[in-house]
Amino acid sequence: MEGGKIATLFKPFSQQKVPADRAAKQRSFSMQYILPPHGGDVEFFRRRYPGRDWLDFSASINPLGMPAAVRRALEDCGEDSQRYPDPHSGALREAIAAAEGVTAEQVFCGNGASDLIWRAVYALRPKQAMVCAPTFAEYRRALEAAGCAVRQHLLTPEDGFALDESILPLVERMDMVFLCNPNNPTGKLIDPPLLEKLCRAAHRAGTVLVVDECFLDFVPGGNTYSAKKYLRDCEKLIILKAYTKIFAIPGVRLGHCLSHRPALLKAVDGAGPPWSVGVPAQRCGVLCAAQGEFVRVSQDSVRRWRKQLCEGMAALGLTVFPGAANYLLLRAKDPQLMEKLCEYGILIRDCRNFAGLGSGYFRVAVRTGEENAALLGALEQILL
Repeated sequence: MEGGKIATLFKPFSQQKVPADRAAKQRSFSMQYILPPHGGDVEFFRRRYPGRDWLDFSASINPLGMPAAVRRALEDCGEDSQRYPDPHSGALREAIAAAEGVTAEQVFCGNGASDLIWRAVYALRPKQAMVCAPTFAEYRRALEAAGCAVRQHLLTPEDGFALDESILPLVERMDMVFLCNPNNPTGKLIDPPLLEKLCRAAHRAGTVLVVDECFLDFVPGGNTYSAKKYLRDCEKLIILKAYTKIFAIPGVRLGHCLSHRPALLKAVDGAGPPWSVGVPAQRCGVLCAAQGEFVRVSQDSVRRWRKQLCEGMAALGLTVFPGAANYLLLRAKDPQLMEKLCEYGILIRDCRNFAGLGSGYFRVAVRTGEENAALLGALEQILL
C-alpha cells in the first residue's frame, strides 16, 4: 500500500466530515453486525463505509500476494473456461503428488479445504466426534449438520492453548477427530512426539483422524510437524491442505487432502457434486505446486513481520499468544477493539464466536512491515 494511503488510516472516521445519516450508521454498526464464522468479510464494511480503503487483518492470507506465474495463469484461462473441467483433476493431482511426495492416487482435490471437511464428514458419517476449542469453526458445523454428537476438548490460555497428552484416551473413544496444525486461531503447533502418539492411538482404535495442515506451509521446516510421515501406518488418517492461504488465492477455492487409502478418498469424492475444481483452479494449482522458492521466501518474510507485530502489540499492553502461523491471537482489555479499529479503516478478527474464547480475544493477520506499522499506529492512538 502506498504511504499516502497508509497515512490516512491514522485519521479516524470520527475526525472526518461525514453526513449525519452515515455517521449514525457507523455508530450503530456494532449492534447490527453479526460476527460471521470466518474473517475476510470486507464487503460488509465497504457497504457500511463507502469510499473507504481498508487494510484487512481479519483474513490470514500471504502478505506477499499471489505469485506472478499463478496470476498470469488465471488471466490466461478464459478460453479454456468455456469447457468443463477435468472431473478427476488429473494433472493437478499429479503435480500435488510430486510436491507432497505421495502418489496421485493418494490425493483428492476439492473446492477449498471447507469443501473437503464437509465431504469427509458426509462420506464417513461419524456418530461421535471430537474437536478442540478454540479451533476452526467448519469442523463442528459440518459434524453437527450431519447429525453427529460433538465433544469439545478445551485448550486453555494458562497453557498457551497447547495440546497435551490428556487428549489421547479421548481419541480412542471417537469415530472421528479433527486437529488443526498449526491451530486456528492460536497458531500453536502440535508437538511432534504427541502427534505421533495421536496417530498411533487413532490407528489402534480405528478412529478417523483428520489433521488440517492448511497453514503449515508458513512454518519453516514444516515437514517436521506434518502428519504425512504417518499416512502409511495410520489407516484412517486424512490430511487437509489448501493453496488458498500460502498462494493468496482464496477466491479461486482450491484445497486437497491426502490419504494412504484410495478407497477413503473415493468415498470423500462420492460425498459431493462433480466438477468441484474449476478450470482456473486446476490451471493455477499445477503452478502453485511448483512454487517451492516462493514458499521459502514467504516463510522468511512472515517470520520477520510476525516478530515485528508481536513485539509492537506487546509493547502496547496487549496479551499476545506466540504462534507459528501468519496470524497472532491476542487478548485486549477493550472488547470493542475491532469496532474502534474500523474507524481507522482496519479490520481484525473478533474471536468471541470461537468456542473456548470470549469477549476481548482477537486474531490479527501478519501483513507487510508497512501495513503492520499502520495497524500498530492505530492501536497506539486507541490504547495509549
